[in-house]
Amino acid sequence: MMDRSIRIVHLVDSTDGAVTVKQALDKGKLATEIKVAGNRQQFMEALTDFSADIILSEYALPDIHCAQAVNLLKQKQIDIPFIIVSSAISDDMAEELLLMGADDYMIMHQAGRLAFAILRCLDKYEIKREQQRLLQQLKIHGIVDNIQDVTGKINADEQRQYKQRRLSQAQAIAHLGSWELDLSTDISIWSEETCRICGLSEKDTIQSSASWLSFVHPEDLERVINTNKDALYSAQAADYFHRIIRKDGQIRHLHVQTQSELNNQGQPARLYGIIHDVTEIENSQQALRNSESNLQAIFENTSEGFILTDDKAIVRYFNSKSRYFFELNTGKEIAIGSNLLDAVSEQKRPEFEAAITKVLAGDVWQYEHAYQHSNGEKKWFNITVNPVYENHLITGFSLVMRDITDHRLAQDMLQRSEANLNAIMNNTDALIYSLDTDFKYIICNHAHKTMMKERYGIDVQPGYDIRESLSKFDPGAVQQWRQINNRALNGEVLKFENEVSFDGTRSYLKYAIHPIRENDAVTGIACFVNDITKEKQADEKVLKALEEKYVILESIGDGFYALDKNWIVTYWNKKAEILLNCPKEAILGQSLWDVFADVIDTELYHAYHRAVKQNTIQHFELYYERDNSWFEVTAYPSASGLSVYFRDITKRKESETRLNELNQNLTDFTNELIKSNKGLEQFSYIVSHNLRAPLANIIGLAGLITQEGYTDQVKEELLNGILVNVNRLDDVITDLNTILQVKKEVSEKRELVNLQELVDEIRLSIRETIENEQVTILTDFSTAPELFTLRSYLHSIFFNLIINSIKFRQPDQMPVIQIKSNLDRGKVSVSFLDNGLGIDLLKKGDQLFGLYKRFHHHVEGKGMGLFMTKTQVEMLGGRITVDSKVNQGTEFKI
Repeated sequence: MMDRSIRIVHLVDSTDGAVTVKQALDKGKLATEIKVAGNRQQFMEALTDFSADIILSEYALPDIHCAQAVNLLKQKQIDIPFIIVSSAISDDMAEELLLMGADDYMIMHQAGRLAFAILRCLDKYEIKREQQRLLQQLKIHGIVDNIQDVTGKINADEQRQYKQRRLSQAQAIAHLGSWELDLSTDISIWSEETCRICGLSEKDTIQSSASWLSFVHPEDLERVINTNKDALYSAQAADYFHRIIRKDGQIRHLHVQTQSELNNQGQPARLYGIIHDVTEIENSQQALRNSESNLQAIFENTSEGFILTDDKAIVRYFNSKSRYFFELNTGKEIAIGSNLLDAVSEQKRPEFEAAITKVLAGDVWQYEHAYQHSNGEKKWFNITVNPVYENHLITGFSLVMRDITDHRLAQDMLQRSEANLNAIMNNTDALIYSLDTDFKYIICNHAHKTMMKERYGIDVQPGYDIRESLSKFDPGAVQQWRQINNRALNGEVLKFENEVSFDGTRSYLKYAIHPIRENDAVTGIACFVNDITKEKQADEKVLKALEEKYVILESIGDGFYALDKNWIVTYWNKKAEILLNCPKEAILGQSLWDVFADVIDTELYHAYHRAVKQNTIQHFELYYERDNSWFEVTAYPSASGLSVYFRDITKRKESETRLNELNQNLTDFTNELIKSNKGLEQFSYIVSHNLRAPLANIIGLAGLITQEGYTDQVKEELLNGILVNVNRLDDVITDLNTILQVKKEVSEKRELVNLQELVDEIRLSIRETIENEQVTILTDFSTAPELFTLRSYLHSIFFNLIINSIKFRQPDQMPVIQIKSNLDRGKVSVSFLDNGLGIDLLKKGDQLFGLYKRFHHHVEGKGMGLFMTKTQVEMLGGRITVDSKVNQGTEFKI
């Protein structure tokens, strides 16, 4: 350690940064003389005029980067430590800083370890200089140190051995090894300490360059080789760090210095080196960096704001959360080196100064602060100020800020909830009270307190034992009440009604007693009591009125029965016995669902539950399968349960069914007439157009041929024209006959047709076409493999659609036809999907199934196929639809 002040050049353009560093060094009790340089020019002057021991630098200034500052040191051959002190340094930046030649780095808020880092770097450079001196000695004398002759009496061999032992001892103490490499023989001589550092036996001193490189860490190998090459060919000393992997797997960190020796021709002949095992130093540095990084991560990821100051309230550190909280509370930004009290208003500053004085004397100060956001939102913060101790002395204070808005809102909500609960409790006619495990009152509402005072003269207060009042309240049931309270304390919920007398008047009370639980333990009981005397009296009146009505109910023509709230049948009239074939004796007092279990989960079951739950009248019709009857049912909910009226409407439903069938038959007949009319329209079109055109041509040509003056050649042409039109007329008549035959054949006998066999027959009949056109037909009839229908029609439909897909294929694609059946709600559908030319349905969709309609003219045809297919499908009672896109394909669905 130096016995004078350490001379430091600090490259920084921030006053706060300079102040923070100075305070950290003063706190570390380090005697320093600091020269601050705020730009490149001032830094150059400081290097010339100020004999610095160490450089501290910000990461980047406007006109100079720390990497440039390191290069300036190298250019001026100034070999002193260089430490980066910056506000923020990422992992990538840290790696970059070490590679460019920085000795250490730290974040500004970690400046507390700056004094230690400076001393460590100075010690490292002192060792480095000692190594260089030793290297110079090795260059002159080989691997044996230039140790002075300790005695003139010892012979030359003894002197050499003595010197060698002394050198080995010194190297072992300092963990400093040496080596020498003869470049002509590739023989390397290692000192014993070098062998020990590499994990070898002390006798393995004869090595080679390859054996040395075998120890170098793979990630450092290229850099080590290049560094030594540069040292050899530049004849300059090399100074670098790298890692080795020993044979036992240990990784060691080494500081290496090398020097080359030239021969008479100026070529490198030997390479000398010193290695210093700095593993322990590196491990301690890494542990320190990890500790600081972990501590920073904790502070940066906490939900609390944290600020650290010195005893003058100057900010030394703050985390990101505190930056946000500080700005939210004060409207100002916090910064290292700023005074915390500057953010306090003039009115409150004396109060804060007095409180901080107490904290610096050892007290803890805690307070809450409310902040009103510009958007109207209110935030609450809890702030705790603690003294900070270092070596048993208070050197400052820490300020911890917590956002307690949610906590305060929860408190406010709890207070409002308690206020609402008290309002509810004290504005109800119900009697509400709670007891602890010793049967003493915890709380009771105004109604309970008033009743106990007015009736029994008991002034109920918290702590009063309810057992003292039982003899007055319910004299004949003291023991029963003790059992009830004990059952509730054992965790049981009790609900019951009780009759009590007061001054000769009967009252009916309804009780609900619940255990009070905290952390799964019963800590008391809560009691709710309602006076139901009026309801009871009303029920009695209703029952009396019902008795009078039962006479009427027994004489009406509708079935009637009554149910209580538990679905127990309380009344069942004669008509109900007859309609449901169930005598009174079998159902009175029984659950309706037990006797008529077959109606559970039916419309009746759900309607009854809706009536009770929603308190609404339910009216519906129901088919009861057991009696094969239809009923019209009306259910009326009441306070006591459900009243049900029902009547047999089977004859009416049968009449409706017959009427519906007649309507359906009429509809079907109408649809058939519409279809027939459409067919007649189509025939009319054929007669008026397709028959008239060729017939008119024949008449015209026949008139011409009878005239004189035409040559034989012209007459022959006229005759040929007549024949052509006769053939056209014959074709139309043949087509009409085919259509009429289709309509006639629909009455033929139907049979069960296997769809796969039908497709296979068609495949076989057009096998040559399929092979020539390379057609692929895929079928899936797994859902509906058979169809009960007219086989000839179905064969014609399948044949026409398959041939249609082959005819209108795309010229550059092999036709693929997919035929699939499906079964949906008892109806069979069959789809034919191909990858052919497709049809523009927007333009020609309404003409698709018309007679003599064609949409592609590159193949022969008359436009009959789809017309016949649609006719046959509809004659079988089906329908056909199409979905198609041009150049993408077509899908017909039957």
